[in-house]
Amino acid sequence: PAIMSTDSVMSGATGQVPVTNEPSSVLSDIPSSFPSMEPSTSGPTSKPSFYPTTFPSQFPSNKPTLKPTQTPSVKPTSKPTTVPTPLPTMKPTITAKPSETPLEKIMEDVAFDVSGEEIFFPDTPQYQALEWMTYTNQLTKETKTSRTRSLQKYHWLNLKQRYVMALFYYSLGGPDSIKFTQKHECEWMGIVCNLRGNITAISFDANNLKGHIPNEIREIQEMRSLIIKNNLLDGTIPDAIGELLKLQQLGLYNNDMFGDLPSSLGNLTQLTFLALYNNYLTGFIPDEITKLTNLQQLQLQGNEIGGSIPRDMDLMESLEYLDLQDNNITERVPRRLGRIPNLERLYLSGNFLRGTIPDELLDSPSLKSLDLTDNDLDGEIALPSGDEESNLVYYSVTFNELEGSVPTTIGNLKNIQYLFMADNLLTGDIPTEFGLLYKLKDLRIGLNEFNGPLPIQIFLPTLENMFLSSNLINGPLPDLSIVNKTFSLRRLYLNDNEITGKLPQGISKFRNLEMLYLNNNFLTGPIPSHVAHLTNLKRFHLFDNQFSGDIPTFLNELVSLEELGLDYNNFTGKVDDSICDLGIESLWTDCAVVVDPITGQETQEVQCECCDVCCPGC
Repeated sequence: PAIMSTDSVMSGATGQVPVTNEPSSVLSDIPSSFPSMEPSTSGPTSKPSFYPTTFPSQFPSNKPTLKPTQTPSVKPTSKPTTVPTPLPTMKPTITAKPSETPLEKIMEDVAFDVSGEEIFFPDTPQYQALEWMTYTNQLTKETKTSRTRSLQKYHWLNLKQRYVMALFYYSLGGPDSIKFTQKHECEWMGIVCNLRGNITAISFDANNLKGHIPNEIREIQEMRSLIIKNNLLDGTIPDAIGELLKLQQLGLYNNDMFGDLPSSLGNLTQLTFLALYNNYLTGFIPDEITKLTNLQQLQLQGNEIGGSIPRDMDLMESLEYLDLQDNNITERVPRRLGRIPNLERLYLSGNFLRGTIPDELLDSPSLKSLDLTDNDLDGEIALPSGDEESNLVYYSVTFNELEGSVPTTIGNLKNIQYLFMADNLLTGDIPTEFGLLYKLKDLRIGLNEFNGPLPIQIFLPTLENMFLSSNLINGPLPDLSIVNKTFSLRRLYLNDNEITGKLPQGISKFRNLEMLYLNNNFLTGPIPSHVAHLTNLKRFHLFDNQFSGDIPTFLNELVSLEELGLDYNNFTGKVDDSICDLGIESLWTDCAVVVDPITGQETQEVQCECCDVCCPGC
């Protein structure tokens, strides 16, 4: 089939059997958000694109309010029965006008064949759809005069398809929510058909749709793609979806759907894309899901699914993308996931996984992205066991209970760009083999118990973010002035360690640095003049150290500064007015007036006219 973009789905154009290009937006090697380095900083988000907002003309308002009835053919009995019958013994019929037309009879038969007795209850969308088809639908009203011409015309219109789509629209809020017109249903909003007039795709994005998907959707047997995202759908996923045997893409994400995943999904053996994320789905992942051997992307994240991962996932030979983040899955990480032959991206963060990380995952030759963040994993950190370099680009085990030292085989992650091991119980020296990760952009190993000096090898030219806070790193900082490299570092977090000595001159090599956190260490001496080269610096935290000397005037060259923390040090003198003129949002110094409790003498270590926080006593 020809590939058609999601924008064209909304156009109502006809043509070859369309399959929306939906999966292309989720093929990143990294998850949609990273663990935050700062409590106040939210992770990046991705917003879906919006479809065109121009709608067809408003639904006609000339629908009759009441349906005429015939005079009963039998007189009522003089005495009513004592107990009414609970249900009709025969199929009820919609009472027709005295001169009943072929149209009305055909409409009733079509609707009853699809929906059964639901068409006779006025509060149901089935009843509303039939009313519209019979009394408002202009394409059929104009053919009422001739039985022969009507029957021919009805065949062309494919009445069953038209009724199901009218029902579909009424089930999702009616004509006020989705605009449908008197034209052929292939020209309605969100519908795409093939050249024979069969619906092959339905797609709605952020249309404020409410309601549930009716079971009658099973009648659209030529459907290849069903995408309803970023709406307010509720109800369960109907079992009838499992009867759409030609379906290739099913996306019902970012809605309010609930209930279990139907086992009938296992019937959709042509499915390549299944995305049901960010709903309120519960229960378990049905074992039948493993029958989907053509499935390439399975996204169930952001639900309340529990239990375990199906045992035969390794049979899904086409699976490339598996995302089960933020659910209630409780088991050990299955070794069998490492045997899925084409799996490239595996996201299991935010569950209740326990035990150790199986080596099979790290030895998978196809795996590029592995996220095990925020689980209950323990034992040592898992790394590739062989000497061959790994294809991993993203690896996160943050917020677990991993312990022990980092093996020197960390150097085998030659393709790694994002390595997150923060908030565990890791100990020992930081291995110099980190210096072999020549593609590394983001390293987060803070909130552990690493000790020893900081190796100079860890400062790689490719690194943009380095989070080493809250460890036991000691000794002086390495002096990078002896290194003939250009660095890309933008954020450096070394706060809350046991670093000693002076701030080295080589700090000036980080010309792109925006955030430098050195607070809560044992750094001494004055602020070196080379700091003036860091003109992109926005946050400069030096508080809770042992710096001394005057607060240097050259800090006025840091024209991008938003936060400057100099308090709880041994600085003296005055904050120059030129520094105040920078308009720094948060400036902290030891500018509080301190009164000696015995002599009553007042002292002020630092004079500052523009500080918004004065310590001590701040």
